[in-house]
Amino acid sequence: MAEDTLLLELPVKNPWEIIAYLPMGGWNDCPAPEEMISICKYWYEKYQAVPATFTSDVLEFYAPAGLNKEDSLEAAKEHYAFCTDRIDQGTRTCKVSELAAGLEESNVWYFWWD
Repeated sequence: MAEDTLLLELPVKNPWEIIAYLPMGGWNDCPAPEEMISICKYWYEKYQAVPATFTSDVLEFYAPAGLNKEDSLEAAKEHYAFCTDRIDQGTRTCKVSELAAGLEESNVWYFWWD
């Protein structure tokens, strides 16, 4: 796995600016790169979430502040708008409430587009 891993140090002031250097998106239901930048900035300012891991079809955020019950439901709705597969294919019940409960217990946010 190590040969497939690339660690980068990027010259950015804000973590959400990473997306400008590593553009992703604009295919299938994945938001366009410009939308990704806006969403990443919004989530950084609101939740302190930082884009952390990228693959060809996955984006993970590290959200160190965690979420309480009220914030987790709002964030889950935002996650669904950002990536419908997060609930439609990534939960057992296909419900926003299931994702919200999971967000309360984790500081990693996972998104996948096929």
